[in-house]
Amino acid sequence: MIDLRSLGGPEGRSVMMDVGGMGSFGWAGMAFGLVFWVAIIAFGAWAIAQVGRDRPRTEDAEDVLRRRYAGGEINDQEFESARRALRRS
Repeated sequence: MIDLRSLGGPEGRSVMMDVGGMGSFGWAGMAFGLVFWVAIIAFGAWAIAQVGRDRPRTEDAEDVLRRRYAGGEINDQEFESARRALRRS
């Protein structure tokens, strides 16, 4: 059996404090790791939110009908007749 305390040097520190534990950066390394993962997650959430923003909104049939009426392509009677037909279907 090997006594791990003998590997720690003359001060008697354990191997875990020199090699493992918090590592060579201590609390700063742990804080950096936390900030790194928070940034990765925030970027992922932002990227997912951006996916649907650039798609143009599609016009439905009533939008097209209103646009044609506003542009003078159809008159009042045609507009009302077409609107009633659309709402029935």
